[in-house]
Amino acid sequence: MISCWDDAEWERFCRVAEKPHWLSEGRFVTSSRRKEHEPELNKLISEWTKDQDARRIMTRLQSHGYMPPRSIPCAIFFSDPQIGFRDVWQKQTHPELGEHNYRMVSYDLSETPGRVRNAAPCLGADNEEVFIEWLGLSRSEYEELAACRAFS
Repeated sequence: MISCWDDAEWERFCRVAEKPHWLSEGRFVTSSRRKEHEPELNKLISEWTKDQDARRIMTRLQSHGYMPPRSIPCAIFFSDPQIGFRDVWQKQTHPELGEHNYRMVSYDLSETPGRVRNAAPCLGADNEEVFIEWLGLSRSEYEELAACRAFS
């Protein structure tokens, strides 16, 4: 993914891409105009990048003061030693999907360390709590509505 945070970064990007004419092209002159014409711009950038090595593009952009993150395959996120050390991914067993990796927060607090407590709930798993405890339905009202399949 390539994105530009401001006009100076856009200018550096255009120079590295050897597309200086994009700088004066009306539809790309300002960030709001670029956003308006984003599909067209994405197509042009894709055409420029399609036959190039991502690492080479990244290195060229960085050498010109543009700081894009390196694009890496998603599988690396699960095997990277630093990410593993930080417990970024935590396994939980989902009742329908089985074992699944859940993303932990990006920071670790020494006094109150976070963790993934549960797998994502299934649709309607918390209906009883929400409708009775939070919304104040009586048990009989809830059971009557549940019997009519009103909740899912």
